[in-house]
Amino acid sequence: MKWPNFRYWLELQGGAAEVAATYDYIWVVDDDVRLPTNGICRMFETLREHSQIAFASPSFDKESDGVWRFFDGHHPGCKLRYTNFVECTAPILKSSMLLDPRFQPCLRAVRTGCFIDFCFHPAAGGATDVVAVIDAVQCHHPPRTADYPSEMRQVQDPGQLEMNHFCLGAGLRWHSWKGRGHEI
Repeated sequence: MKWPNFRYWLELQGGAAEVAATYDYIWVVDDDVRLPTNGICRMFETLREHSQIAFASPSFDKESDGVWRFFDGHHPGCKLRYTNFVECTAPILKSSMLLDPRFQPCLRAVRTGCFIDFCFHPAAGGATDVVAVIDAVQCHHPPRTADYPSEMRQVQDPGQLEMNHFCLGAGLRWHSWKGRGHEI
């Protein structure tokens, strides 16, 4: 699972404070998402130009698979779009969020990734410019087929239901995940 492995990586690096002091942003991406190196560089450059963004995601091309593709599909006329939701397939975290007391309980509780994406916007303070989809780049998330099934379909993780309680316990509230029209 991506998130337990991410927490393990944090420990190997010396902990969240060490990582936050070393990196400005961290991309916690599924292993099957495709984005060329120049796209990755452009994605981080875009975030550095908009340093108030705490959570983001690259836009997805129209052939990409996923539940939220109607939401984070590529908009060619935009560099980025502010929103209140990015799905956890390919989130970029501002490293300072690793030290944020609103986000830390969510990160500790997450196992499969289910529900953590609902915590991003409220953990970042809920402002209109702290979560974004980056249209300056397009990634590709290949469709799942019978020959290439999602491993998540086999996971039974009732512990993820606890995520709601951790997020609410951290002073967070659930919010609508439908995009707002803040485009630049």
